[in-house]
Amino acid sequence: MIFRAELVGGFSAGPESTEVALFEEHEIPWDELAFMTIERTLRHFYADRPLNAFPLHISMVTPEDRERYFGSV
Repeated sequence: MIFRAELVGGFSAGPESTEVALFEEHEIPWDELAFMTIERTLRHFYADRPLNAFPLHISMVTPEDRERYFGSV
């Protein structure tokens, strides 16, 4: 599960991240995101933001997702 929140204070890499950064929407390196769930979540967020409505989104990892991120399994 991923929740929307406000960033207060600083941020830094932790035990599961070697590098972290903040990006404007047009700067996001979509092809470099490590997890398909993060890409999907960000795309939902940017689609919802103009409406200022952030409904619950539920989705599944499809075979096409697995192929895109992991190659032939």
